[in-house]
Order: sequence, then C-alpha cells, then structure tokens
Amino acid sequence: MPPKTSIKKPTTTDNGAGAAAAGSAPRPVKTQSAKREPKRVAEITEEQTVALAARASAIIEEETRDITGAKEAANTLLSHFRAGGVLAADTIMQRQERTANVFPFYIGRLNPPHLFHLLSLFTAIFIARQYGTKALFMLGAGGGPNIDNPLPDELKWTFITSKLGEFGFVAGTDYVIVKLKNPTGLLADFVRTESVELSPESPVTVVHIGGDKPEYKSGEDGYVLDVDKFDFLKGGNLILNGKPATYKQAVIVSGESVIRVIDDKGEPKQGIMSASLLRKTACNCLKIHKPDRHAAFNIWFQLFTPMYRDDELSRAVFNTISVETCGVTARDGGSRRKHTIRKLRNRKTLLQRTSRRRRVVSRNKTKRRK
Repeated sequence: MPPKTSIKKPTTTDNGAGAAAAGSAPRPVKTQSAKREPKRVAEITEEQTVALAARASAIIEEETRDITGAKEAANTLLSHFRAGGVLAADTIMQRQERTANVFPFYIGRLNPPHLFHLLSLFTAIFIARQYGTKALFMLGAGGGPNIDNPLPDELKWTFITSKLGEFGFVAGTDYVIVKLKNPTGLLADFVRTESVELSPESPVTVVHIGGDKPEYKSGEDGYVLDVDKFDFLKGGNLILNGKPATYKQAVIVSGESVIRVIDDKGEPKQGIMSASLLRKTACNCLKIHKPDRHAAFNIWFQLFTPMYRDDELSRAVFNTISVETCGVTARDGGSRRKHTIRKLRNRKTLLQRTSRRRRVVSRNKTKRRK
C-alpha cells in the first residue's frame, strides 16, 4: 500500500502555482485554536419593545374577546331564564359565517343537569356561533346507572336537547352530543369532520369549557384548568389534523350558585348548586313525604325551577333518581330501600349456588354407586 502523501498549503508567494501543480484546490487545514464567533443579536430599541408589547396585548385581547363575549351572552340568557322568561338566543347572538376553525368543547356527566351546566353549554354554543362552527359536548355516564350517576344516556340527552331547544339551539347545527369514551379521539374526529380549509395553514383552536369544580385551580388570571387532570392535554400534545392545535380555556365561575333547599327533616338550608345537591335533595323530599312520591316530586321541582318543571321529562328524571340513588322501588309510593333489594338478590344467588352444589354432590354420589 503506497504511503499517504500530504498536500502542503500554498503560501501567498506561490501566486497559485502550488495549487496548479497539485492539480486540485487544497483543503484548508483546521486548527484547534480556530473558534466560531457567536452570532450577534440585534439590539432591540425601546420603540421596538413598546411595539412588541402592544402587539402581544392585541393578540391576547383578540384571543379572549370571543370567550368574554360568549360569557356575557350566556349570562344574559340565563338571567332571563331564572327570572321566569325564555329569551330566544338569536336575539342575543346570531350564527355567523365561518371565519375560523375554532371549536369549543365541554366534558361532563350532567347527572342530573342543573342551571350552571346550562350556563357552560350556552357559553360553548355562543363561542361557536361567533365563528360559524359547532360546539362538542362529550358527556360521560360514570359507569351508570348507579347511585352517583342515576340517569341513563338516553334520558339525559333527551332532557338537554329539549332544554336547549327552548332557546332556539338546534342539535347538529349549534352543537353535537357524543358519549365520552376517548376524549382525544372524539375531539380529533370532530375537528377533522367540521374543519374547513380557510387558508393554506388553516390553524385549529379548541376551547375547553368548564365549571367551577375541583378540576380547576386558581391562577394569576383567575381560574384555570388543571391540565394534569386531563390526560389528553398533558404537555400540550394535542395534535389535530396532523398539526398542533391551539388550546384555550374558558372556566365558568358563577357568583350566584348558592340556593335554598331542604334537609332530611324538611328544614330550609343553603347549598351550592351541584348535581350531588339535586340528588341528595330528592332523597330528602322522598324521606319527608314517603310513601307519597308525587308530593315529594312537587317539592323537589319547585326548589330547582325553572330547570325542572311539572312535566314528563322532569318527572322521569326525579323517578330515576329516586330508584337509583335513593333506593325507592319502582312502585308508586314504594319505600323499600335499595340495600334491602340487594340483600334479597344476594340471598337468591346464595340459594341458587347451594342448590347447584347439592345437585352436583348428588350426581357424584349416584355415579359412585353405579
């Protein structure tokens, strides 16, 4: 193997003759002392700093304007409703033409629904109306029907659709209800179906609507969602249509959530509006007025009017709560508790197992005799 030949770097006195003799351009020799000079960063003047701050402020204002306007519209609608009137949503905010791919979504059980659930749904729909899109409601069953989640999906969805329809909101046009299974997949499918190519990039923004619950924590700018409670939002890894989506939060906090209810002795007391309060008050009414379920319902719906009235759907919600949560049997005026029913079922199961075991033993004895 021939020895390697080294090419000497031509000096300035060669005038290029050395390079020509070698037949090719020489490669520069790297020395350890050679270091790259750091890139100079252009200094930002005071005027540029003020301009950047103004631009950032404008962006923040633009991003929060839709949420603020929707909250105000939703509160106006709910205030009229609580005062005994139903105001058409179109008189407050009409549906606009599609201007951006902004999709509000809500995650909750609504078991049973109450006024402040309605406020969150109003806000989501009004945000969607500003951009000509739809709101997505992902409603969970909580493993129900059970004590904490008495309403089945069909009854809950029918009640919500009927209540929103009183204000002129239309299912399929203003909102879409789906059963909560995989939030990431449901949200991605919804955006993929509803998004429109408005520009070469067509950015997607999703707005998470939530109520004042333990999943939210207090921050410098008010209440914010605790993202750690929602696995599909951790680390901001929300990819929709193959690209990261902008995530915004809109937490609905109401200062009028304290209402008057009754305890299990019929005495008036104050409570904070929640689904558990509706369930507990239903059981208190049944305990006071047993075995007259009709009288218990009359007291219950008046405490939570105008969300609930003396109609078929409200009565269906109350009867379902009375059976699943309060343990009252399906018979009118029944007063047997649910744990008694469970004992009877367990006893029946035990007798069946004992009887089956005896038959097996008897069969084995017969085989042995033969």
